[in-house]
Amino acid sequence: MSLKARALLFATFIGMLIVAATSMVLWSDYRRTKVQSEQTASDITRIVEKHIFDTVTQVDVLLGEVAKSIVRDGGPQRMPERDRWEQLGAFCRSLIGCTLMGVVDANGEAVAVSSIEGKPNINVADRKYFQMSRQTGKRYIDAAIVSRLPGNPIVFTIAKPVFDASGKFLAVVSVGMGTEHFTSFYKLMGFTLNPTVTVFKGNGDIVARNPDMQVHVGKSNADGPLFRIHLRKAQSGVYNSVSVLDGRTRIAAYKSIPELDLVVFAGIENSTALLHWKERTHITLYVVAALMALVFFMIAYTYRNLVSQLDLIAHNKALDELSRMDALTGIANRRRFDEALKAGWARHLRTKEPLSLLMIDIDFFKQYNDEYGHPAGDECLRKVAGVVQSCLHRKTDLAARYGGEELAVILECDEHGALTVATRMRMEVEALAVDTACTKVSCHVTVSIGLASTSTVNAASLEELMVAADMALYEAKVSGRNRVCSAAGSSAALNAATSS
Repeated sequence: MSLKARALLFATFIGMLIVAATSMVLWSDYRRTKVQSEQTASDITRIVEKHIFDTVTQVDVLLGEVAKSIVRDGGPQRMPERDRWEQLGAFCRSLIGCTLMGVVDANGEAVAVSSIEGKPNINVADRKYFQMSRQTGKRYIDAAIVSRLPGNPIVFTIAKPVFDASGKFLAVVSVGMGTEHFTSFYKLMGFTLNPTVTVFKGNGDIVARNPDMQVHVGKSNADGPLFRIHLRKAQSGVYNSVSVLDGRTRIAAYKSIPELDLVVFAGIENSTALLHWKERTHITLYVVAALMALVFFMIAYTYRNLVSQLDLIAHNKALDELSRMDALTGIANRRRFDEALKAGWARHLRTKEPLSLLMIDIDFFKQYNDEYGHPAGDECLRKVAGVVQSCLHRKTDLAARYGGEELAVILECDEHGALTVATRMRMEVEALAVDTACTKVSCHVTVSIGLASTSTVNAASLEELMVAADMALYEAKVSGRNRVCSAAGSSAALNAATSS
């Protein structure tokens, strides 16, 4: 066999080994990604379950107080009186997610509603929550409905019947909850997979859903595999779901709550759950292709020359990276920031996707340097930069030292997302509890943040966006510091006293 043939055979053997090893790694990564998505979906169901129990417990207490008043009065006839009506409103306002609290008499006629002064002209005798609470004599959670109140809000109802000491049925007291209360709060906890969260009745009727509740109000999942198959096997679990409601395929988890006759469902669309796996797969395949090409190159040329070339490439790359890093804080420097901001602006112009900019200034930093010295000031700046960097979770986000004690952050998101990130940064910097000379703001190091986003600021150029962010930072300083201000002029300023 010729030397050329041997080299080709050896290269083929190495290539097959690389392909086999890569396939195993990608399959293992796929399984791990899927298991992590299943775990995330399960975690969401447990969080929603706890949230539901807490809400129902609070509602029970409030409904019980109203029921006691009705029993003492011998009926609901006094509920339209101003003091009783105002108490209904106060109870509703104390309950997060409450849209309305109402009282209906034994015939289903509305006696009082917290959102309507005076006796409303509404009859709910045909509503299931009225019928079931009267029949069972117990608290009842109804499916989502379109309310007959002005504006026709979509609510789900928690109702409680009221009986006097002799067992006579007097009334039904109820709370109408916004459907988003059970399903959308998870966004505050950092979930980035945009799961679909649905709360069903035990018969499959929808109580709450996010997103697209308005599209699915009145629908039922009774014929879906969740109710026909999985719930009959176990009270909780994970499975691959093909929704009968929207036809989408999801990695799903469910959990039954028999005490409340509810079922919690959380599903992450396969395309979203596997997005990062696909990105890693593409990168891996590119790397593998390059590696196989490198193998052939190594056969054709000497090993020593190739190693020298790779070392030179790595060395140049390291030098290039170092030239874009700030030596003091370890985050990007002004040069890298300017490059990234220009690229982000060009991408914004091309794709119309939002671009947000944060300008961050350490409050009273000169005073801190004067009080503790420049070495301590450098350490403080490093800590603040570390907190700012830790609040960024996307590859496209960038934190940089803009100059002196001023930092800057580039975010590829709209103002709402940028405000969430900026608020987290401000709170976590204060949570560092770096002592400083007490000011009217705080006895700890704090930051002021100015925010400008193309989603709310009509910036014709990159320079205008930067000027808007600087103006917002100036507003944050002059309005008291330790806060976030948006260039859009919205109520984006958050101070430490109200959010700590």
